[in-house]
Amino acid sequence: MKLLRVTAFVVLWATGAACAQNAAACSCDYTITESGVYDNGQLKVRAGQTVCLLAKHYDYLRFRGFVGEAGRPIRFVNCGGQVRIGVGAYNSGMQFEASRYFVLSGSGDSTSQYGIKLDQSYPGASGLSIGALSSDCEVERVEVAAAGFAGFLIKTDPTTEASTWRENFTMYQVSVHDNYIHDTGGEGLYIGNSFYSGVLVGSTGASTTVYPHLIRGLTVYNNRIERTGAEGIQYGCSPDAQVHHNTIAYAGINPFASNQNNGVQISSGSGGDCFSNTIRQVGGTGITIVGHLGNSRIYNNVIHGVGQDGIFCDDRPGSTPNTFMAFLNNTITRAGRDGIRLYNEINENVLINNVVAQVGGRFVVFQQGATARLEANFLAAQASTAGFVQDTADFRPNACSPLIHAGLDVSAWGVVTDRMGHNRKIPYTAGAYEFMPDSVNTNATQQAQDCLRQRSAQLLVYPSPSNDLVTVMLPDDQFIEQLRVYSQSGRVVTSHQPTDRRLNPLTFSVAQLPAGTYLVEVFTSLSQTVTGRFVKL
Repeated sequence: MKLLRVTAFVVLWATGAACAQNAAACSCDYTITESGVYDNGQLKVRAGQTVCLLAKHYDYLRFRGFVGEAGRPIRFVNCGGQVRIGVGAYNSGMQFEASRYFVLSGSGDSTSQYGIKLDQSYPGASGLSIGALSSDCEVERVEVAAAGFAGFLIKTDPTTEASTWRENFTMYQVSVHDNYIHDTGGEGLYIGNSFYSGVLVGSTGASTTVYPHLIRGLTVYNNRIERTGAEGIQYGCSPDAQVHHNTIAYAGINPFASNQNNGVQISSGSGGDCFSNTIRQVGGTGITIVGHLGNSRIYNNVIHGVGQDGIFCDDRPGSTPNTFMAFLNNTITRAGRDGIRLYNEINENVLINNVVAQVGGRFVVFQQGATARLEANFLAAQASTAGFVQDTADFRPNACSPLIHAGLDVSAWGVVTDRMGHNRKIPYTAGAYEFMPDSVNTNATQQAQDCLRQRSAQLLVYPSPSNDLVTVMLPDDQFIEQLRVYSQSGRVVTSHQPTDRRLNPLTFSVAQLPAGTYLVEVFTSLSQTVTGRFVKL
């Protein structure tokens, strides 16, 4: 085990009984004890080894050239308590440059949820910066309590150096999770370049357009982000990003540009999934998508109390035509302007099972020739109409909610659970939460109990309207003996008697029927007759 004190690339060896004792307890291979710039060309930390940051205050820490191996990263972890980093006279509180296969973790102290805390940075700098051709990194359990610019800045911007250009460098496997970022001058998380279609570099009159690198394998999850000057999360040039289960509140409170005040901004060159995030009380739009690559799913998000739109999507240079943008099972309430606003006319837009309630403008808006497939979305002038447990804070459906069984099965889109990981039941509950009677109804009123009993006796007929297939479903303890469909005139237009006498549900075709409203009559295994209706388009 080595104890290191490094200043301006000079390695000073030191010993100390207290330091050695702490380092041994943390299973350290190397221990950092002083502020400074650490160059692995001199230190020779190897793959799979652990570098401990001894608990104390550091003015700044910079690490260069720490390269592990796939499956054997170099770990940087706090030791002996919480590490605090920051001083106003330096740039980023902590920087990683030209490093790969490494982990920065604040998990070294069982008494601190965030074992590494970045208190301050230079006015234009970030709390944590990962750049200079770094790649393959993980950051967890780090708190940024103040930063002049972004909380985390993770990218290498292109310069006149060809090594920084897209054709020569790709960033891989960036994982940012379980961090707490607040009170920043810019974005909470700023990951990847925002200008997929190129930037000008070089001197005036001799500039050229070069392209920023991609990030392949970006995951951002379980982060808590509050009170950011610009977006809570902004990511770009990330074709297969997975951004989920983040909580963002009071983002965009002091943007340096009027349109950089959103909860999540998916910038140009990005695709993948954005799901199960909670976004509330932001100055601009909840989720704004600009210049994307398409083939993206935006689902199970809760967006509440935003100043502009709940969700906004547009095409920009570099966007990919003939790709899909699927907006599924989102809950949007109290948006200052529109619920969902789409300008992306080159995509196949799909809007299914979304709840949009109490917005300042329109529920769904199309501009520039954009169109969408719209099915089973619940739209309401007042949030209270949706039957939430608490319509300003808890957006689970209560037992009487009209959202229950109001949605379609979107498992073909890969959405099979709600934002809490509960399995979706067919027909789906509209919005971000599946109805879970046990959790919602533990201390239910008599009215809620009555709602549950009434619901359990219903025959479900869905989807309605339909132009192809209709499914009927009885409660779990019953089976379909026979089914008949009647026209408005009372004529039987089709009937089904399952060969499997324990069938439930039953799906049948209505494609041959004329448009209109039809009555469904079902004889059950309990010798009951129940009815329902559907509309044929």
